[in-house]
Amino acid sequence: MEQYKSGDRLVEAGTEFLSQDRQADSIYTVLSGWAIRYQWLSDGSRQILDFALPGSILGFEPEAMDLNRHSAEALTKLRLCILPRSKLIQLLAEFPEMGIKLASIGRSEQITLAQHLSNVGRRRARARITNLMMELLVRTRATSSNVIGDTIPFPLSQEVIGDALGLTSVHVNRMMRELREDGIAVVRSGKLTILDEERLMEEAELDHRHLAAPMEVN
Repeated sequence: MEQYKSGDRLVEAGTEFLSQDRQADSIYTVLSGWAIRYQWLSDGSRQILDFALPGSILGFEPEAMDLNRHSAEALTKLRLCILPRSKLIQLLAEFPEMGIKLASIGRSEQITLAQHLSNVGRRRARARITNLMMELLVRTRATSSNVIGDTIPFPLSQEVIGDALGLTSVHVNRMMRELREDGIAVVRSGKLTILDEERLMEEAELDHRHLAAPMEVN
């Protein structure tokens, strides 16, 4: 990557760095920080598709002239590794194992998106939120070496959670209050603390076996 990348880029929180329907000329690997991937809808609203944590790859499209199918925005300050698309074939020719890794990441993302679809389409509001919490808990533990106990970073506003789960901010607030009062989880000051992981797992019904295989980052 050092040989082929164009450099690293720092992105401030709230900045859209990848735009839907623009030509996909670069591939981004998240080195640190959190981002969201989303699609804009015709009415101006957005549907958040996924959360990008360290090791996530953004902007990878299979064909040379493809357009980005989604946008991406930094939730926190990000450090990104930027690989020009023009260098991808050279990279894969020299390091074919990278192709296997990209295919593995793509498969994991497909499984995750399928679970997100089931979550939004079939689960009640509280189950949607516990499922998301459990997913991000598993992914953060897999990608961060400085997780302390049962508390992880959780830089998600109620609006962001609503856009990911198809809920209003008012409904998200009510469900978060229930989880706190029931002694399951509490979100405070940008952090999520799990109070009862066993109960959270029961409510979340999350198949997390595919979640712990990010791209290795330094």
